Amino acid sequence: MPLDTDARVQQNSMRFDFNKAVADARRDFPAATKQITFFDLDAPDVEAQMQKFYDGLSPAAKKNVDEIRVDNPDFLTARSNPVAWRSLEGVGIMTAYGTRTHLSDVEKIAYNPTEAAKHLQYTFQHELGHLVVKNADRAGNYAEHAADAFAVLRGFQSSFLTRQDVKEISDGRSMLGWLNCDVTHITSMSLDALIINPKQRDFMSLTPDETAKVAARHAEKFSTDYEPGSLRTILNALPRWGLSTDDRRAEGLNGLANVVMKTERGSLSFYVAARMLLTAKGKKDAGDPNLAVMDFSGDKWDKVFERIDRAKKSRDIGAEKALSTGHVKKQKSAIHRLALRVKPLSV
Repeated sequence: MPLDTDARVQQNSMRFDFNKAVADARRDFPAATKQITFFDLDAPDVEAQMQKFYDGLSPAAKKNVDEIRVDNPDFLTARSNPVAWRSLEGVGIMTAYGTRTHLSDVEKIAYNPTEAAKHLQYTFQHELGHLVVKNADRAGNYAEHAADAFAVLRGFQSSFLTRQDVKEISDGRSMLGWLNCDVTHITSMSLDALIINPKQRDFMSLTPDETAKVAARHAEKFSTDYEPGSLRTILNALPRWGLSTDDRRAEGLNGLANVVMKTERGSLSFYVAARMLLTAKGKKDAGDPNLAVMDFSGDKWDKVFERIDRAKKSRDIGAEKALSTGHVKKQKSAIHRLALRVKPLSV
């Protein structure tokens, strides 16, 4: 019987096992994880573990991870944020939470905080993606696309994530881009493409190495590095931090509206801006109290959303059409052997 990635497998009993996730990572990516030390940030002795790891590093390597030294004033920052890091010599760390989710106030607006196991699994796989996907261990939008795409594929394969879950993650990435003025983590384009998947690419049967390669190809296709100028276009549309929260958010919406009205409908910049606006308006229309002060009424906004609607005739912005039809299923054929030769899908 085909395995449907939208089936809610063990919804009520699903648990995230940090130690098993580490064992799976080492089994699936032995070379990439050979010199990686994994830290469960919820372990009672994690601070002692991190200090011991730090003490064992070479002087050169210590300079790159000084924030994990317990007596460093910045230690608490490292202590409270999942991260993946690797030195030029290959020695590295990966930290993630084992039992709890830790969402900031802004993240609680963007994400559903009630499904803890999925957040834990997704975060772990995202950080692992930074270590195992080609060039994902560097800073930038490509690396975040690669890590997010990898986490989604691993989530499908382990039955932790449905396509609707990925839609919510993609919505959250879109919202955080606007709320936090964070262009580095805007990854909705490749996440939406993974949901859309009209070729029914057999993600479920990809090997670990194939999974990493598909994630890299999605990142190459959909990151803002791919379209010269798109990152700056979106960054310039978003406000700086000197304004009040409400003014900053309102100014950001206006900037994104300008992008929608002034860029080509087929551009990456248009997609990113339209995706953010659709997500924000959708949450407001759904009664999200955090967005109550946002105002999408008036002739200006009518024109903005009319232009987005015209674009949606040829682009599935937000993967709305994809979620209303069909499912991604496991095939019995060797279709996954063809997956790596198929050009990543356009959204």
